[in-house]
This record gives sequence, C-alpha cells and structure tokens, in this order.
Amino acid sequence: MSSTPKVCADIESYCTACRLMTWHVVVAMVGQKPAKVECHRCHKQHAFRAGPPGEPKPRAAGGSRKAAAGPKTDPRPSQLDERLSAGASLARTYTPRDRFVVDEVIQHPTFGTGLVTAIPAATKMEVHFREGKKLLACGMT
Repeated sequence: MSSTPKVCADIESYCTACRLMTWHVVVAMVGQKPAKVECHRCHKQHAFRAGPPGEPKPRAAGGSRKAAAGPKTDPRPSQLDERLSAGASLARTYTPRDRFVVDEVIQHPTFGTGLVTAIPAATKMEVHFREGKKLLACGMT
C-alpha cells in the first residue's frame, strides 16, 4: 500500500465469512493499521486480515529486504496480455449502467481493454488493464 489506510476507505482483506479475498471498508483503526473491516459482499464485520490463513505474514520494517508477497488473485502479466488480445474483438464497451461477469473482457474509453477479475459488491467490479488494476462502478441504475 502506498499510503496509510483510513476509516471509511476501501481495502482488500480476507473475509472470514465469504472465505475469499474481497473488498472491505475500514471500520476501525489501531494506530496506523486497520483493525476492523466490513465486507462489501456479505456485510459482516471482522478483524482485518491481510491474507488467507496459512499464508506467511509480511515482515515488520527492518526485516528482510524482499517484499512480502500478497495473495495471488491477479492474473500474471503474460496471461493478462493473452486474454486481452484474445478477447479484444468480443469486448463490450464499458458503461457504469451495465452489469459484467468475471473473466469478461471490456473496452474502457480511457483505460483501454481490460479483464473483469472480481465483483466485490453489487455496484463495483475489479478490472485489470495493462497499466494496472482499477475498481469501476457497474450495475448503476
């Protein structure tokens, strides 16, 4: 994370009810760290968990120079390029009013061709573009 999260900010966390990495809203902080979050998908509140159980926890500052790896939910860049190239001709034009499904290829007017990788809430979708991951509105009426 490039900046410290704040209360009411969206953050990716492991949901103990959904048993998935999903988007949450920060409900409470302890110092500089999120303590309690609420899942956008099931609306349960629980302690913040940076990753699924059984994965190694990130080291504290001053530890190893190697960056701690988060949960692998993102497609590898080579896979992303292949999927975007293959689906570019079938890509639907993005509009916030439409609903999309995971693994659907979309065409965004600003970001270009992207792959829907998650639907964390009824009106949000996570899309991977060549430039990076974006959280976009969808299903708005």
